[in-house]
Formats: sequence, C-alpha cells, structure tokens
Amino acid sequence: DKVWTLLYDMGMNIISSFGFTLNIKVRNGKLKQRQIDILAADNEVAFVIECKSKENLGRKSLKIDIESFSHDIQFIRNSIKKLFNNRNIKVVPIIATENIIWDDNDRNEAKENNIIIWDEYDILALQELSSIAGQGAKYQIYNRIFFGKKVKNFEIQVPAIKAKMGGHTYYSFVMSPEHLLKIAYVHQRSGTCSFLELSDSYQRMIKASRIRQIQQYIENGGFFPGSIIINFNKPLHKEDLLGDKKSLKNMKIDCKPVIITLPPYYGCAWIIDGQHRLYGYADSQLKKTETIPVVAFIQEPVSVQTKIFVDINKNQKAIESNLLWDLYEDLYSESHNINERTLWAISKIAKKLNSEKNSPFYNSIYIPKEMNNGNITLTTVCTSIKQTGLISHEEGVLFKHNYETTIDYAFERIATFFDIFRNKLPEQWNAGDNHYIKTNSAFVVLLGILKDLLECNLSPEEINDLTKFRNTLEKKFLYPLLINL
Repeated sequence: DKVWTLLYDMGMNIISSFGFTLNIKVRNGKLKQRQIDILAADNEVAFVIECKSKENLGRKSLKIDIESFSHDIQFIRNSIKKLFNNRNIKVVPIIATENIIWDDNDRNEAKENNIIIWDEYDILALQELSSIAGQGAKYQIYNRIFFGKKVKNFEIQVPAIKAKMGGHTYYSFVMSPEHLLKIAYVHQRSGTCSFLELSDSYQRMIKASRIRQIQQYIENGGFFPGSIIINFNKPLHKEDLLGDKKSLKNMKIDCKPVIITLPPYYGCAWIIDGQHRLYGYADSQLKKTETIPVVAFIQEPVSVQTKIFVDINKNQKAIESNLLWDLYEDLYSESHNINERTLWAISKIAKKLNSEKNSPFYNSIYIPKEMNNGNITLTTVCTSIKQTGLISHEEGVLFKHNYETTIDYAFERIATFFDIFRNKLPEQWNAGDNHYIKTNSAFVVLLGILKDLLECNLSPEEINDLTKFRNTLEKKFLYPLLINL
C-alpha cells in the first residue's frame, strides 16, 4: 500500500490494481500468467514491483524470489512493451521490502540481475521527496536509476541565442516545464547517491510550502519572466547556426542565433537558480503547455557552478546564513578548491555534532532542513570553527591527512571537549538558554579556549589519544573553569 500510494503521488499514469496478473510468453511460445504486485507506468518508464515484508524485523531469504523474478523479467519486459504498444518503454524491476534484513548474497544477486532494491528507508525517503517535489519526484528517481544512460527519442531541439557573459558561453532559450523537469536536478550529488541522500538534498534546496504557493499563483494566471539558470553536465547533442553569415555580420551585438539539440539524458542539468519556479509546475497541467525562459551554461566546472549559485544568493537576494552553511555540504561535495573543501568539511562537522547521539550537542544545533528547536545556530558553530582555523589545511591543529578523515577527527575532539562540561555540569548544560554554558556566546568563547589549549598546552600525543586528551583537559586545565561555572 505504501509503495502503491508513493507511485500514485508521483503521478504515474497507470497503476495496476490488487491481484493483477500479466500474460507472458516463455520458452517455446508457452503462455504463462505471472502475478505482479504493482505495475506502474508512464509513457517512458514501467516499474514492475515485487513487495515482500515480515511482521517483525528480521532476516528472510529472498533467493527464490530473486531467481524467479530474474528468470521471468525478459518475458515480462516483452509483454509490457506489447501491452503498451511502446517498444522504447524502459521496464525497471524492483523488489520493495519492509522489516526484512537483506542477506548480502541476496543483495549481490539482485544487483547482478539489475533488480533494484527499495527497503523501508528508501520508501520513506522517496515519500519525503514526493511530498517536496510532487510529481517532479519521479524524474529524480529516473535520474538515479538511469544515471549516465542515453534515452532514446529524448532529444528536443530549441532555437537559442548563443553569447558570452563574464567570459563564459551561455545559451538563452525557452522550453516546456515538463521537459526541463525531466532533465533537471537541484542537488550536487552523483547518480550513485542513495535515495536518502537525494531526499536530504531536496529538503535543503526546496521548501514545499513555497512550491505550493507558486503552483497556485501560476494556475491563477501568474507568471515569472525571469530566467531559470542551469548548467548541462553533458555537451549539447548538436548545434546549427541560424541565418547566413552576411546577415549575422550586420548585427550590433556579439551573439549568434542557433538551433541546439539538448542532451538526451535524465538529470543532465543542475538548476543553479529557479528551483521553486520550476517545481511549481510539477503538479500542474500547465507544465505541458507553458514555456519558461532558460539561461544554460555547458559543462562548467563545479567551482564555477557553485560560485554562480552563491553569488546569486548572496548578492541578488538575501539567503539565510544557516541555510547557506547547510548547503555547503552539497555545493562543495566534489570541489577540489581548498577553501571550498574547508567549508564543506566544517558543514559536515557541525551537522555531525548535531546528529550523533553521543554528542553533547545532539539535536541542539538549529539546522534548517531538520526544523528542530536547537538553541545554538549552525552559523555560530560553523563560523566559530572557521575563524579559529582548527581544520585549516595549512596549520589547523585538528586537520588530519585530508578533509575526509579530518571530519571525524575534529568532531571527536570538539565533542569530547564540550562533553566535559556536559558531564560535570549537567543541570546547567540542560538549561539551554537559561544558563550561559550552552549558548551561542558560550560556544564561541569555549571553542576559542579549546584552540588555545590545543595550540599551546597539549602535545601531539595527548591530542591524538582521546583518553589522554580528555583526562589532560579535565584535570589539568578545565578544573578551575568548571568550579566557577
């Protein structure tokens, strides 16, 4: 029922009812009936889903189910193409489970046979994605499933103006929201990311309430003349000049009218600006009939894309600093720029302080996508870590080998330092804003003290060994501070 409802909310055109069976032809032309839990299809994709569950969480062998599914899938694929009279429809086999702990051998066998697994966590993440992006969610699932694969009959041609801005070539054109929804994504993650990461990224980038407001606005006759800005991660499939060279020479401006063929891939364009405007069309029939203006860059480096994003949000409209620090995890996840990698690592450390149950700041740091009631802001934590230079690549005392390993290394030592205050002064710590020790101001001051202790008073051995680190801090340095708080 959960999976069926998810597919309905995603806007699949056809969904089977309970007890559906499919006539398939197996070897020697024999007719066989195959019971299908859910068949859901639109004009491009058909999901064939087997649903398995247990009453209580536990292990269950799915070997026989996988073998049976694998054996029949080509026959199922042929029958579905005939059923819909569509030879190009992509048939995707899925096994959806609840309360089943997958055996590694079963998981590997499913992968070898190109069967996708959705467990209860995937389904929950997809439900959350659907609640944010509406029917646009299915195209993000297609992007995840078909990442990097060319789609037949997916090319479209549009007239465009080719020009340069700030030394970068761009194309200006119009297209239907429906097609842009198919090829666009709003997160800086690769197609190998999990559905949970996909959902988390969209929670950072999009507000569902704003999308609904925009949908209502456009359905009441409203429109947005401003361009949506995108970057194609694939080259244009084709580009042809419009007009003759003599006429073009007489133009007063340095630009060219062209016909371009867009890349035929799901998820080939990152939306740098205009996410809410686009997804406002996702659940509206206007996505098929309206056009929207687009400015497109082609295969710009990630550093350029993210710079455009940050510049737009910093200079053209105010973006809340907590949200910007939250977004750095996505924006700079693949950056090779040292400054951007530093911001990425700081964002990860701060959010780890909030999410780890053994952290003294568990659920205490306000993070926009979490919508929690933390009394310490993400901006305070991140800015303090940045200003102290604790994880600076050049001389940060908590920098360890690279930024990936630095995240855990720095988190453990910052958490340990503040955990001393939590354990010694539990009543004051739990008072939140009603006592100084666990406030934004205190975090700034105490992290500065930690920096001085690390740089001037602790040996590398004492810093590396967490037990020695804690004991030395508590007994040798923090005791006078603790008894006065």
